[in-house]
Amino acid sequence: MADEAYRDEGAEDPELIAAAVALARRIQERANQLQTPGERRQQAEFDRMLQHPADKATLVQMTDQTFRSKAARRSAEQLTHILDVQGVPRFFSPIDRTLLRGFQSFGTYLPGVAMPLVKEKMKEETANVVLPAEPELIAAHLRARREEGVRMNVNFLGEAILGELEAERRLEAYLAALQNPEIEVMSVKISTIFSQISTLARESTVSRLCDRFELLVRAAAKQDFIRKDGTAAPKLVYLDMEEYRDLSITVETFMQTLDRPGLEHLGAGIVLQAYIPDSFGQQRRLTEWAVRRMEGGGAPVTLRIVKGANLEMERLEASQHGWPQAAFQNKQSTDANYKRMLRFALVPNHARAVQIGIASHNLFELAY
Repeated sequence: MADEAYRDEGAEDPELIAAAVALARRIQERANQLQTPGERRQQAEFDRMLQHPADKATLVQMTDQTFRSKAARRSAEQLTHILDVQGVPRFFSPIDRTLLRGFQSFGTYLPGVAMPLVKEKMKEETANVVLPAEPELIAAHLRARREEGVRMNVNFLGEAILGELEAERRLEAYLAALQNPEIEVMSVKISTIFSQISTLARESTVSRLCDRFELLVRAAAKQDFIRKDGTAAPKLVYLDMEEYRDLSITVETFMQTLDRPGLEHLGAGIVLQAYIPDSFGQQRRLTEWAVRRMEGGGAPVTLRIVKGANLEMERLEASQHGWPQAAFQNKQSTDANYKRMLRFALVPNHARAVQIGIASHNLFELAY
């Protein structure tokens, strides 16, 4: 069993820590050499944003509120209102700040001209992190990455849906995407494939989710992805993690689906968030299950360990309801749990049954 085999000895290995710091330095120096002028400009903007936290709130309001209406005049009026109340964010470049001040003064007079220019600028600024989903555009991007030897995990934007018609449309879109020869790995959240998730109706919820996740697992298994070197590999679907409420339901859906008859030899992936204290316990549970699955002749599964992306939402919801905070309250605890989960995952007996994926924006974590 995983619990009996694991001993986290040497967690403070000075040689390992020194080697990780040295490697991080080398990677950073090389990254600085390769950085393009556009990347340097964007990094400078991020640095200025960190120095002016209030500007981040303004940016969120701009992206969240301005483009909801399809009417150019209403969008222009909303953007002008935000700029009038909050001011032009200081992290923008001098040229961009000048353009925004010009929009603030004249944008509502020619909204049909001004708003398309604003939208095009927003797309340009986010082009390196948010890709268009139109088949011909995303296919070209994925082909280019494959030629570079970069493997991609496609995560379609769009969070919880409100009705079953939309859930069925999302599921159909995911199944269609798996038939795209350029897509190797895809992540989905349970809230995008079932609209009636309920912790009180747990068994019913898990059963419905299993039915839908099984469709995705079987569809992925039918499609091979041809890598740059010409080798064929089965496609992979991850169950992505969202909020704390969905943690145990997501894990249960993952295991129950892959325990179904005919799926024993198929693989799939799941994500766990290190900023949730419960994640390490769920990792141990998943690993024990996966080890038993392999001992019974089943296929290994994949686990991607992340820090977590929904911290602000978790804090806001907890404060509104008077709940205890679900996530760790400081970065040190999250970082420590991340390393604990990583060390547990890399125990040889565990790694054979649960193939590990490392996800982090932190250079020191990657070097470690």
